[in-house]
Amino acid sequence: AIVAAQTGSVNYAAAPSVTQTFDVVRASQTALSFAPATPQSFASTQTLFVAAGSGTGTVSFAVLSGPGQIENGADLVAGSGTGDIVARAFKTSDALYESATAVATVICAKAAQFITFPQPSNSAANVGAELEATASSSLAVEYEIVSGPGRVEARSMVVFSSTGLVVVAADQPGDLDYAAAVTVTRTVSVSQ
Repeated sequence: AIVAAQTGSVNYAAAPSVTQTFDVVRASQTALSFAPATPQSFASTQTLFVAAGSGTGTVSFAVLSGPGQIENGADLVAGSGTGDIVARAFKTSDALYESATAVATVICAKAAQFITFPQPSNSAANVGAELEATASSSLAVEYEIVSGPGRVEARSMVVFSSTGLVVVAADQPGDLDYAAAVTVTRTVSVSQ
């Protein structure tokens, strides 16, 4: 409340005091600038931040929907290679400013993977060789004979039927979280 008073003078008597009351409200913050990087690959992390806003309120983040989660207060982790993550930034009010919220969508993307395929040993006809390729995703690797006298048995064994060069391809087609890996080939020389 504010009181206005006039005590008077030699020529004037004192005026009655007048009291006025009013409410002081917090102002709206300037809009939060919240623009996480998109797309975001499966199992990757990005640190979220906001710019703008007003005052000294603290900022927090949350996942409103989709295959993501917040770790360590501001790290967005993509839990899938498909779908959308809807994230929210929230800045609390302080003595001068109301709270503010901003929402953003992050598109999930499949993560890249690669195949490590050690060179199989040269072999003799009618003998098998174990294939030992691995995918960085830990998904199963598939094998195929591209050319030459051989066949794949038991998913990871190549058997050579006669002499010549055998080209073996290792492939990993991906899944919902990982993109297909680049096919890797190895050539084995088969002798008598």
